[in-house]
Amino acid sequence: MEREGHLLVAEADKDRLVRFAKLTDELFAARPEVVVDGLKEPRWLTVDGEGGIFVSAEEVKDKKLPKGQPKPKEEVLLKLSPEGTLSVVADRFEELRGVTIDPAGTLYAAAKGRKGADEKRKGTIFRIHLPDGKVSTAIAADLKDPVDLKFDAVGTLFFTAKKFEPGAEPDADEHEKKNDAAGTREADEEDDDDHGKSLKGVILKATFKDDGTLKALAVFASGLGDPAGLALDHDGNLYVAERKHGQVLRFQAPDPPVVAPQPPAFTQQRTLTVRGKAEPKALITVTGGASPATGLAEGSSGAFAIDVTLTADSEQTLRVFATGSGGDGLTSRATKAAVTQDDIPPDTNISGCPTGPLTTSTATFGFSGTDNLTPPGQLRFASSLDTPSFSPFNSNTSLTFTTLQAGRHTLRVKAQDQAANDDLTPEECTFTVSLGNRPP
Repeated sequence: MEREGHLLVAEADKDRLVRFAKLTDELFAARPEVVVDGLKEPRWLTVDGEGGIFVSAEEVKDKKLPKGQPKPKEEVLLKLSPEGTLSVVADRFEELRGVTIDPAGTLYAAAKGRKGADEKRKGTIFRIHLPDGKVSTAIAADLKDPVDLKFDAVGTLFFTAKKFEPGAEPDADEHEKKNDAAGTREADEEDDDDHGKSLKGVILKATFKDDGTLKALAVFASGLGDPAGLALDHDGNLYVAERKHGQVLRFQAPDPPVVAPQPPAFTQQRTLTVRGKAEPKALITVTGGASPATGLAEGSSGAFAIDVTLTADSEQTLRVFATGSGGDGLTSRATKAAVTQDDIPPDTNISGCPTGPLTTSTATFGFSGTDNLTPPGQLRFASSLDTPSFSPFNSNTSLTFTTLQAGRHTLRVKAQDQAANDDLTPEECTFTVSLGNRPP
C-alpha cells in the first residue's frame, strides 16, 4: 500500500509492477495502471516514507536503468523513485524474497544467501543501508528459506521460514507452551504433511540493540505449513499466508493500554510518570519522549507506572504500547498522549506606564508577554501595587486603578505560561501621582 492508499501488485508472469488506484475508502480502480515493466519475475514489495518503491526481481532490462549504471548480477533489489527513475539498490542475492523497511528507514531483505559470501547458508536476513546500498548480515542463524518479513510499531522484526534449528535459542516446543496466548499453535494431526511428518514452518521474532546488532531471536509460532507472506494491521494483529493448508492465519494483538489519568498537556518536569492499565504481565513501551521507556504491567490487575524522560522544552506525542506475554507476544496499537515539557519562564511587558506625574487618581495599564512555547494569548498575569505579594494569576491583560493616592507608586506584573512557569524578574513601572494645584 502506498501513502495515498493505492495498491501495488507485482505481476511475476508479466514482468511488471502495476497499481490499482484508490478511488474512495472502499473502492479501487477496476483496471490497473502499469508502474514499471521490463523486470524478470518481480515478487516482493515495500515502500518508504517518501513514496519510493522497492521491488525484488531476478533481472532487469538494461534499457530500464539510467545510462552508465552497471548491469546488476544475480537477483537484484530495485528502487523506483517517486519521479519514476529505476535504480539498483543491491544485487548478487540468491533466492531474494521479502523486503521491508524499519522505522529508521533501513532496508531489510530475506534471501537464501549472497554470491561471494564466505559462508554458505540456507537463509539469511540482510540489512541494506540507504542510499549507498551497503549490504551487511542482520541475522545469520540455522534457518531454512526465509520468505517474508515485517517490522511492528516498536521495531521488532517478524519473518517466516520453512524450518528453524534454534541450537542455543529456546526450544520451539517450550516457547509454544510459554506463548500459547500469543497465538502459537501446538502441532497436531492437521499440522502433519502428506507423509505424517510434523510440519516445520515457523514465524520468528527478532529484536535488535540500539547499535543495530541482534539482541534476541525466538520462535513466535511453529508447526506451520509452508508459511509465506506476512502482514501487520493497524491494531497490531499479525497475518500469515500458510501455503500448505491454503489459508491465512491471524494472530491477535492485545488491546491498546488505557492511560489514566491523562498526562498534563504542559509540565515543568523533565520526567513524567505515565500510568494506566493493560493486559496483565504485558510489556509496556512508551515512545515519543527523549528515549523509549519500558516496564511490566502488574500480573493480576494490569496496572502500570512508567517513568518517561521528556525532550526538554518541546511538544511531544507519547505513544504507549502493550506487548503481550511480557514482551514475547504481539504489540498493540498505540494509545497517544500529547505533552509539552517547558521549564523556561516567559517575559513580561507593561504598557501605559506614565512618563511624568499623574494629576488624576485614575490610571490604566496593559500587560503582554512572550514565551518559548505558550502563545501570547494563553499567558496569565499577576500584579502587585506597592506590596510584595501578587494577586492570583488570571487572563486579564489590563488593569485600571481609580483611587490612586498622591505619592510615588510601583506596579509590578509577571506572566505565567501554560506549564506554570512564572517570570522570575517581574516587569516594574514606577510613577508619581500629584493631586494638588497644577503648576502655572
